[in-house]
Amino acid sequence: ALPLIDGAHVDDLDALLPQLVSADTNGWREIRPGAREILAELNGLDAPVYVLSNAPRHFAESSATFDWRHLVTRFFFSGMLGVAKPDPAIYAAVEEALGLPGDAFWFIDDKQENITTALTRGWHAHLWIDDADTREWLVEEGFLG
Repeated sequence: ALPLIDGAHVDDLDALLPQLVSADTNGWREIRPGAREILAELNGLDAPVYVLSNAPRHFAESSATFDWRHLVTRFFFSGMLGVAKPDPAIYAAVEEALGLPGDAFWFIDDKQENITTALTRGWHAHLWIDDADTREWLVEEGFLG
């Protein structure tokens, strides 16, 4: 069966692509309240926040529209870098771009393989379970009170 958009069949998948991209990106325009609070607290402490994401190029192109964009110092998207987590090369690219050694990074991710690679590069790393657990880790690491 052909896909439906607004109740009508779509026979041109190329015409469907912009709508799919928009729907995909819209899910990132706003984030969970708990995540926003953590970012806002870090921002209030002048702690730089970098986002390393396996998102495609269109996320990079639309990141300025994220309502939480002002809480992030810089984004790194695999779609722009040409390499994705857990490949060590993407972590190396972030280190090089920022001129920082691995042990200067505190990294949170929801995939164990990404955490494992970060740890092998000397990054401090935490497997995200939920916002409360992440907040607790950031308190233990001395970032949040």
